[in-house]
Amino acid sequence: MNRLSILLPTLLCACTAALHDGTFPSGSQSLISNADHDALYSVDTDGGKVVRYSPATGDLSSVEVGVEPVRLARAGDRVFATLRGSRSVAVLEDNGGTLSLVTTFEVGAEPVGIVAREDGTRLYVALSAQDTVVEVDVASLSVLRSWSVGGQPTWLALHPSGDAVYVGSAMGGGIASIDLKDGGAVTELDLPAIYGAGDDGSQRFTRRVTGDLYVAPDGSSVAIPAMYIDNNNPVSEPGEVETQSDGYGSVGVGVSRFNPSVIIVPTDNGGNASPADAATVLVAGSAQLGEEDEGLSSVRSYLSSVTYSPDGALIYASMEASETVVVLSSTPVYPEDATDGSMEDLARFDTGGSSISADAAGFSSSPLVLIGTGAGPRGVAFLGKNDAYVDTFLDHGIGALTGGKAKSLIADQLAVGFVNPQTFRGASVVEIAERTLDPDIEAGRRLFFSATSSQMAADGAGVSCSTCHLQGSNDGLTWTFEDGVRQTPSLRGAVSVTAPFTWTDEVGTVSDEAQITSSGRMGGDGLSYAEAAQVAAYIESNRAIDLPEKGSTSAEVLRGKAIFERADVACATCHSGERLTDNASYEMFGLAAVNTPTLVGVAATAPYLHDGSLASLEQVLKSSRSGEMGDTSMLSDAELGDLEAYLRSL
Repeated sequence: MNRLSILLPTLLCACTAALHDGTFPSGSQSLISNADHDALYSVDTDGGKVVRYSPATGDLSSVEVGVEPVRLARAGDRVFATLRGSRSVAVLEDNGGTLSLVTTFEVGAEPVGIVAREDGTRLYVALSAQDTVVEVDVASLSVLRSWSVGGQPTWLALHPSGDAVYVGSAMGGGIASIDLKDGGAVTELDLPAIYGAGDDGSQRFTRRVTGDLYVAPDGSSVAIPAMYIDNNNPVSEPGEVETQSDGYGSVGVGVSRFNPSVIIVPTDNGGNASPADAATVLVAGSAQLGEEDEGLSSVRSYLSSVTYSPDGALIYASMEASETVVVLSSTPVYPEDATDGSMEDLARFDTGGSSISADAAGFSSSPLVLIGTGAGPRGVAFLGKNDAYVDTFLDHGIGALTGGKAKSLIADQLAVGFVNPQTFRGASVVEIAERTLDPDIEAGRRLFFSATSSQMAADGAGVSCSTCHLQGSNDGLTWTFEDGVRQTPSLRGAVSVTAPFTWTDEVGTVSDEAQITSSGRMGGDGLSYAEAAQVAAYIESNRAIDLPEKGSTSAEVLRGKAIFERADVACATCHSGERLTDNASYEMFGLAAVNTPTLVGVAATAPYLHDGSLASLEQVLKSSRSGEMGDTSMLSDAELGDLEAYLRSL
């Protein structure tokens, strides 16, 4: 294991590129501070607004900006919001405490992450459905450059030097670095591997990036929220989960099936990353989320964002599904550094008779403070050196985090050299936006995004519906079950009309599937009929993904549509109707029954087939030359290209 606790201070001294304002957002966030450090900007995604809130005065105002504002950046007195539902970025001005919409400009399909240079000259936007990152000139609002980045690039962070932007992709767990000064080369960072799955502990955990990145104010490192997942050890069938290690999670504070982590990668003065010297800090722990007499709740769910404190000493990580913000030292410590043996039992995962420690798996450690928050913590911002606030999107609010207390507790832990998580509750949440959703959808969303509800999952399992179905979509992973492997399906679009559900079972309704998964595999106590219906209502409310070629009527697409509908090719035999599924099951691939999936939005749902064995649409179409799933054996490569173009337009 590397010694970042020794290496990082050296790099800190060598690095001279730094922010002038330590609170300036170096990563895309749903909550950011204003230039005067007396107000916060937050997105109201449901209401299509950006909100301005002053904690000191309680002043609150908002302005409508468009469909689905999701992330914010600022340059001077201008604020920029990505509008995921309308392919646009909104430009706002703050005039004496009042926000006004200046204009919007189009950038591409499903924009999410956005960051700005501190000098206000450039914006960078991640177009998640277009596999593209664009550079925008702030003065003219024109696109200057664009880069292809695979795996649905979603989250961005910008080095203070302005020489590198880091990109986190939702699929595949990739982090790319774009060199902004010398030709714009895109480099995939070789991040640390973590081992521990399997009987002998030799299997690599699968890495996913799970939220917004952030660069230290002095430019010395970039922090990446990640989840290391064991999707190789079998998950038992519903009704056969006797212990949590049989299901989607395992009780405890250490290595489990789901391992939320912060990857800290050193960077130099020009933003060049050193992934070989990175530390991967496991942040699972226990937090007292309720009153003292309610006992402890285990905390493990995915991290939706990370933010450095203005002095760079601490990292604040929002644990979206567990109503917690985890604060950790940006300088990790290690188990062998402990002075009292308190870390000897840190993090063990019992699988197949083996017991894997966090240290043996390759995780680093750090002093932790866990702050109980409102529901759905999604982003953290600072107004002063210690004045931290969190966006709690499920509560439609903002809560204070008492950063000075967290800093003191971290210092106490560092003084004794071991990890012993401390906990406290943050201030109450101030509601900043009206509730515009149907009450059943609102209630279903809270259950969907909860790893702490006893109805949804066992305490310590660290899993929620949103863990695998990030923002209602999919995780791009293939899971091992007792009867084989199955890939995670997307839940975007009108799911209810694609019954039956799951790949091979005849589950008749979305409500039934929510009940089966939460109690049968996640270890929950069980949803009531009304609660299961609420989860289904939320899932049904998710719109279909906005693909860049969606609805295209190009000559290539029209030729592909004609091929799709040909009787000898037979695609339309099963993929018919509004959602391009006949809602039937077929004996194929050695299975007794495989349900026909919808093809709406299929270009964004790789990998393909029930077992995730095909990585691209091109591979799917070429595999169909066997005749087992349609028949493309008579098609030329050019015709296969036309057919793929049609699928990308759906």
